[in-house]
Amino acid sequence: MLTATLLLLQRAGMQHKALRRAFVVFSVLALLAISRELDNFFEWLLFDNAWKIPGAALAAFLIYYYCRHRTALHSQIRAVIIARGFMLMFAGFSIVMGFSRLIGQKIFWQAVMQENYLRIVKRVCEESCEFVGYCLILAGAFELLYENITSRPPYAAFSTRMHPDTTQNIQTQPGINC
Repeated sequence: MLTATLLLLQRAGMQHKALRRAFVVFSVLALLAISRELDNFFEWLLFDNAWKIPGAALAAFLIYYYCRHRTALHSQIRAVIIARGFMLMFAGFSIVMGFSRLIGQKIFWQAVMQENYLRIVKRVCEESCEFVGYCLILAGAFELLYENITSRPPYAAFSTRMHPDTTQNIQTQPGINC
């Protein structure tokens, strides 16, 4: 699922050339999530917590990329964060990084289940929450791919110019100098 998200984000970056750098950042974040989910494979192949090596390399790349393209990234990310697809991706990210981590706490399940505590129940609940979050991230990537982001100006949803009558009435009232 994360691989499909990565491919969709790469495709969206090719489709929305004006927002390519923002989609590079989102793609690298998807790669970071993939490396985290492959932690058992890395542990089997190398050693415990080996996923941190590609994670650190990707984080270093993100820092370098941000420093190199700071101004372009700011405007491009502003344009993307008001998109519906990004809202879905953010909701999924919040579920994966926040809620599933909280619901996966052993102390919580021991308090709820008391002497009937089963680790498998905790794992199923945690993995189910992560699955829902990753589904939302994938749906958001689909939405970003097919949403026409580049045709609208950034911050169009927050612009005061959306209500021209209000600003016109304030400026044309006698005795008020705006």
